[in-house]
Amino acid sequence: MYIFALIVGILILLLFFVRYFKKHEDREKKVNIFLLIVSLFFIIIANSGLSKKVNVDEVTKKDKLVNEYKAKITTIESQLSEIKTADNEKEDEIKKLKAELEKASEKKKMEIEVAIKKNEKKLEEKYKNKTEKAVDDAVAKLKEEQQVVTANSNNAVEEVSEPQLAYDPFGPDLDCGDFASSADAQEVYIAAGGPGSDPHDLDRDNDGNACDWN
Repeated sequence: MYIFALIVGILILLLFFVRYFKKHEDREKKVNIFLLIVSLFFIIIANSGLSKKVNVDEVTKKDKLVNEYKAKITTIESQLSEIKTADNEKEDEIKKLKAELEKASEKKKMEIEVAIKKNEKKLEEKYKNKTEKAVDDAVAKLKEEQQVVTANSNNAVEEVSEPQLAYDPFGPDLDCGDFASSADAQEVYIAAGGPGSDPHDLDRDNDGNACDWN
């Protein structure tokens, strides 16, 4: 409709220009003015209508864009809500798994403690028996070693108390000429109690050496 009015206005304006550039009477001039006014009227109405239509179209486009953005925002918010829900479910699942893991750890720990307590007495008895056996073996071995040491000590005492000397230190009186060597004389001298006692008078100079032979 507005386009039709615009076309009519333009046609009337063209008619005005055609008539204006020709020689006319005063009456025709009035007609030309009327045509100009009518053409301008139609053009103004058409322009106004088209402007409104353009504005309406722009507003419609803007509203459409706004609605599209609102729809996108709604979709994004819905997705974010789903993501948050999924995250919350994930956190709940993690917490649940942690709780189950802690329970399992506690249960395993208790089972281990119970097993240790059950085997503790067996282990104690086992190592106690081994320890007692080791102690008994050590004591028996110590007794055997003690018996051996005692026997060796007795033999040594017997050997010391009954030295096998070539000359009897407590027999008849002996002189330095009776010995085959100075070592034999020294053994008899020591066995008889020298240098504190010298019954055979083998150390006349009292220097601790019997029969100072050169």
